[in-house]
Amino acid sequence: AIAMRLWAEEGRSGALELLLTLPAPTWALVLGKFLAAWTIAGAALLLTTPLWITVNLLGSPDNAAILTAYIASLLMAGAYIAIGSAMSALTQAQI
Repeated sequence: AIAMRLWAEEGRSGALELLLTLPAPTWALVLGKFLAAWTIAGAALLLTTPLWITVNLLGSPDNAAILTAYIASLLMAGAYIAIGSAMSALTQAQI
């Protein structure tokens, strides 16, 4: 949901021409959009930390495994955003 609007919406609204005429290299635009989307996904993942706190208050979980799962989820979100951004650049309009 985050990644499919990165480039498809820019092309549909006509803002892509404006972006490409800016004095910024294309890699900077791509990296900026990727990092912005990854930040949104990271913020959504960060909002689940009260569950971790609640589980720690109620019992004694393996915190290393939970932290590893959070890191893996953040990295997997980055991979999915990269794939979604590439697919968004290939499509003209989203359905």
